[in-house]
Amino acid sequence: MLVATSPGVEPFFADASSRLGHVHFEDSFDDWSEQPLLPRRLSRLGPGVSWYDFNGDGWEDLIVTGGRGGKLAVFTNDHGGNFRMIENIPANATDQGAVLGWHDDKGNRNLLVAVSNYGISGNQESEVAVFSLTNSAAPRRWSPLHGGY
Repeated sequence: MLVATSPGVEPFFADASSRLGHVHFEDSFDDWSEQPLLPRRLSRLGPGVSWYDFNGDGWEDLIVTGGRGGKLAVFTNDHGGNFRMIENIPANATDQGAVLGWHDDKGNRNLLVAVSNYGISGNQESEVAVFSLTNSAAPRRWSPLHGGY
């Protein structure tokens, strides 16, 4: 909860974390062992957060990306009362970054999730994972260099 710094000043926001029961997970990775000249860690950027009516019920749902080893958290809004987490989303093999909602030309609702290749061995590219209500367990992948959507 935000704490007022002056007597008589009420905080603007209240902490509602208990309504979600969500904890962000980051797998351990030593940035400096790979790149000792980095001025700061690139593997601990925190989650991307977005509001989007993912299920089309007229209420904005909360989407929180996950770190490597965690998973995308999609909380459907229970008409302003509580949130329910969609459960069938797999664990992340890499860090996720930004997330945004998108309606395709057919009106289908999708989540576009940035997937990082930072800290992954080999030549894996960064990509965009495309989640929908019908494919949340196996999202489609789009790579800028190879297409694939």
